[in-house]
Amino acid sequence: MRVLPSEKFLIEQFIEDHPFSIFPTIGNTERPDKASALLMEGRIVIIVNGDSVSLFVPSLFLENIKSIEDYSSRPYYSSFIRMLRFVSFVISISLPGIYIAAINFHKVMIPSDMIVPIIQARETVPFPLAMEIAMMILMFEVVREAGVRLPQQIGSALSIVGALILGQVSVSAGLVGAPTIIVVSISYIAAFVITPIADVTALLRIGLFIASSLFGGYGLIVAMLGLLTHMISLTSFGIPFMAPFAPFYFQDWKDSLIRLPLRWKKQRPKSIPNQRKTRIRSLPKTGDK
Repeated sequence: MRVLPSEKFLIEQFIEDHPFSIFPTIGNTERPDKASALLMEGRIVIIVNGDSVSLFVPSLFLENIKSIEDYSSRPYYSSFIRMLRFVSFVISISLPGIYIAAINFHKVMIPSDMIVPIIQARETVPFPLAMEIAMMILMFEVVREAGVRLPQQIGSALSIVGALILGQVSVSAGLVGAPTIIVVSISYIAAFVITPIADVTALLRIGLFIASSLFGGYGLIVAMLGLLTHMISLTSFGIPFMAPFAPFYFQDWKDSLIRLPLRWKKQRPKSIPNQRKTRIRSLPKTGDK
């Protein structure tokens, strides 16, 4: 059956396991090298006639942490970058929530040398801290969306210069405090490290911020536990979304948050069922030409 390119994402929504989850359980790529690497792992690639972007299943959470460029670098640097992406994801979704929970509910968490400058910066701010952070989050979202919709040359300049100008003017006018600008800016910059799920991080940031503003650190912990439970319950074409961590497949940790050399990864991922278990049938021995 011939499928129009515009219907590719319609196919994705009709065949995914959890259409009401904010996490995408079907991946997409337009790179032939990534598609071929996925096929070698035993995954299914769905190619739509007339469209350069193909879908692949199953798509696990780790696909958002890994990149095809990781295999072009040494394993040490690739492992460091993957762990940095994961930490950036956690910082991006939780930093505003941690900030408001510490200021409004748990001031004992903040060192005494830091609490005084933060309070002094907020003395001239006429809004509550929750409203202040909410305004900054909405402002950054508007600037980011405007940068996406405009042409590339104008959009990139607007995303950088617009956010800097608005932040500086807001602090100078006394509408928001400088610590709030720093916290929200770090949260959004960290989200750029994991662009495949940038829309997911935006929603999670708002959700965890609301939980923290209402119930403090306890609300943040409960919300994150609920998020983790939801992620563990997801599946992609019947494969657990959080594999190889839940369920636990130690063999697949060779290519998860760390990347070991290719010679140590002769087997296909155990978390993805395959009739053929071997990824590479034979490798030249050390010293062979």
